[in-house]
Amino acid sequence: MTIVTNLNPNEKLLSENENENSELQRKIWKQRVKGILILLQMALIGIMIILVVFNVYSEYAYQPETINPDVVRIKGLFNEFVQKYGKKYDSPREKLRRFNIFYSNVLSYEEEERKNPELDLDVTEFADRTDEELKMILLAYENDSILEGTYPRKSKNYQPIPNRPENHNWNEQGKVTAVKNQQQCGSCWAFATVAAVESGLAIKNSTLLSLSEQEMVDCDRSNNGCHGGVRAYAMRFVQKNGLVPEQTYPYTAEEDAQCHLKKDKNDSRIFINNYELLGKSEDQIADWVYSKGPVTFGMNVTRFLYYYRNGIFTPDPKDCTQNSLGSHAMTLVGYGKDANTGNLFWVVKNSWGQYWGENGFFKLARNVNACGMANNVVAAIL
Repeated sequence: MTIVTNLNPNEKLLSENENENSELQRKIWKQRVKGILILLQMALIGIMIILVVFNVYSEYAYQPETINPDVVRIKGLFNEFVQKYGKKYDSPREKLRRFNIFYSNVLSYEEEERKNPELDLDVTEFADRTDEELKMILLAYENDSILEGTYPRKSKNYQPIPNRPENHNWNEQGKVTAVKNQQQCGSCWAFATVAAVESGLAIKNSTLLSLSEQEMVDCDRSNNGCHGGVRAYAMRFVQKNGLVPEQTYPYTAEEDAQCHLKKDKNDSRIFINNYELLGKSEDQIADWVYSKGPVTFGMNVTRFLYYYRNGIFTPDPKDCTQNSLGSHAMTLVGYGKDANTGNLFWVVKNSWGQYWGENGFFKLARNVNACGMANNVVAAIL
């Protein structure tokens, strides 16, 4: 027996609509579920990234056995560095950025040490800075044609000094003032000049007096303050205007548009009689240092000088010309010969503070014109 059920057309249409709505709801639900899964996946990836960063850098928890040992070791160096130099960072993100720079710099200088085992490089105040930041305290390269026109005297008729001692250091004789720190100001030209004048005064009058670099930064209009200068112009300034004691015009590491010197030139100012451009012979330069006193010089700076601790710094000539970060002015205060290797060196007074190098000094390879150091040596004549 067959039962035939005839549906009302309206009822049939309603049933079809219900089926369509049900299918649409299923599609909407699938899309929602898919969207939720994508969001969860993205959140999971974000959490994983955060955990990776946290494990590498967290002050509190990382698993040493799961991390590159260099990261753990260098993180310890970084913590010591932050404490020693009183480093302050604006945010955890900035601190992480500085750690990454520090990490890269340490690995770089350690590789250089392996190539030059007689050279000791180490963490210094500059270890968390980029090359671009390091350039800020350097000078543009000195142009020989400009320098030639600034010197009233050039060393002539040079006569070598017979039997000059193998070692001579004015610092060991108490004729060099304490190492200073130019900080973020590109005023090395002033520090080098002042150091030479201070030592010349001490040798001549047995008076060890710290003189003012800030005076030159603010008042020497022929130079550019914290943005660099030429040592010849600086010498000319001292010859015409003199230098007051540092306590009279203390250093601020900033350039003031106004010169605060008194017009009265009788306020204990120190003058020089003249200044001289020495020849490029390093034997001649050593003779001058031995017989007359410290002199100023400029050289191209390679990045590894920033990490110098001790040893004889012998920069790669290729680095000097192709990878130099800029020029830097300093003061030669002595010279010597290494007792073990027989290598010759200069004793250099820098202006990067007493924590850098050997209490602010370093040894530079001699008789190789390291990074052009002999090209423009300027001496003060008191």
